[in-house]
Order: sequence, then structure tokens, then C-alpha cells
Amino acid sequence: MIRAASITLLAALALLPACGPVPVRASRAWHGSTPISATYQFGRLTADLPPGTAVEPAVITARSLLVRQGHAIESSDATPQEGKVVALAPPSLGYDKLTLRAAYQGQGTVLRIDVKPQNESRARSFLEALLAALRL
Repeated sequence: MIRAASITLLAALALLPACGPVPVRASRAWHGSTPISATYQFGRLTADLPPGTAVEPAVITARSLLVRQGHAIESSDATPQEGKVVALAPPSLGYDKLTLRAAYQGQGTVLRIDVKPQNESRARSFLEALLAALRL
């Protein structure tokens, strides 16, 4: 019984490299003129916007920026508590989809940006453009 469990565990460990690299450590960088700390981990960029930044204007600005960059908006919605924009990228940008989620948590708005396939530099670049458009 223990031997069978050991063999199963070893087989599972042998398959892990086939799953691809998973970044365990988070990378942090400062963005915008405020500055705002953004953390990238497990394929998602997360940033806390300054207190007083509302969800709806952030989502509306993100949608507008994505359209100007040539994205096709797949879906978009925003309320005072949360919002989401899913945008399909043109082939020239080198990725397929960007999803932005914004939610009011505690004292401010938290942004989460996912780029598929995962691309940290593209997520950070979009955050920079969004913060500039929001004048943050």
C-alpha cells in the first residue's frame, strides 16, 4: 500500500516539468506617477489604486484605451463595486486576450490584469498606459 502511494507520488512529480514553468516568486515594480506598486505572480498583475479611485471610471478608461489600441471588446461591465473588460487583441500585438478586473476592496480599487498567453511585460505596459490615462 505504501509502495503504491510512493510510486504514484514519483509519477506525479515526474510529470510536473511537462506542465511548464510556474513562477513561484512574485515580481514587484512601481508604476505611474503616484507611484503604485504592482505585483505579478501566477500570470496575473495586481495593483491597488490610490484611495478615492472609483471602479467605474477605471473600467471605462480601460475599455476606451483597449479600443484605441486596436482590441475588439468581447465583454465589458461596471458597477460601483466591480467591473470587468475582456478584450481580444489584434494579431500584431503578439497575444490573444487581455482581461481587466476592478473591484472595490476596503478603501480603494484593486486592479487585476491577465494577458493570455501569459506576458508580464504586456500586462505592465497596459497598466502604465491605464495609469497615465487616469492621471495617476
